[in-house]
Amino acid sequence: MAPPSVVTLTCGEQVISVAHSNGARRIWDGESMVRIDKGEVSVAVFELVASAEPRLVEIWLPHNCNIELLSITADAPLEAASITEPRWVHYGSSISHSIEADEPVGVWPVVAARKLELDLFSLGIAGSANVEQFAARAIAEQPADLISLKIGINPVNGRNMTRRTFVPAVHSFLDTIRAAQPDTRIVLISPIYCETHETSPGPTLGGLDGRLKASPESTEAWVGDLTLSMIRELLKSIVDRREDSRLEYLDGLELFSVSEASLMPDGLHPNAEGYRLIGERFATIAKARGYLSR
Repeated sequence: MAPPSVVTLTCGEQVISVAHSNGARRIWDGESMVRIDKGEVSVAVFELVASAEPRLVEIWLPHNCNIELLSITADAPLEAASITEPRWVHYGSSISHSIEADEPVGVWPVVAARKLELDLFSLGIAGSANVEQFAARAIAEQPADLISLKIGINPVNGRNMTRRTFVPAVHSFLDTIRAAQPDTRIVLISPIYCETHETSPGPTLGGLDGRLKASPESTEAWVGDLTLSMIRELLKSIVDRREDSRLEYLDGLELFSVSEASLMPDGLHPNAEGYRLIGERFATIAKARGYLSR
């Protein structure tokens, strides 16, 4: 059974979440989708604490399903709020998508953005953070005060890159963004801990026990195989070589290490508690290292 979709409202200190389980469902037989069961229209109703003054209300839409927004109504006047917070553009994999989070404000970049009071534009694209130029162009076109790029797990677990192709791909990715935004701080983040691929290449295979494993045929003899430990070394060397004062490296193990392995039920994706921990740690690091200072 799929988890419910959740809509969350935030207004100052008030946080209200409404869960729905009546949406359309995709029915799968192994790796093949056999049908889509039609769902119903869901309505999320929120009751705010009374106030005589206008206040900022934010609606966080579900992060774990496709949605169609039909209408928004209120018993008081509504108007679009102006954006005053610094803009943060983030790119990453399913870890950044955080589909296992229990509510949209539990997605780790959202946790961090709320703590840092940032306007978040998130490109957390599950299974698809493969350092491709379409993503670099999309990021380059978004004016930002901070850009973070969490790169590494998908090239490893999809086994779609080698050491030879990964390094120039990352350089090209950074070149595209830097050409459009020469002064924006960019933080290059390496993968968090993942026992499955720390020293074992991809592809990732699913097991009957629900755990994800490295491919048994992957061997060190295959020239150019990537592992997460290798990715971390390569990303740090890329940052060092570029001599860009506005480019920083953040080791993903500072966000989630072997000590938190119990918060990763399938061996690859953190659970809701794990995502909150990552978001809180990123916010702490961002403040300490002045990621938003000029």
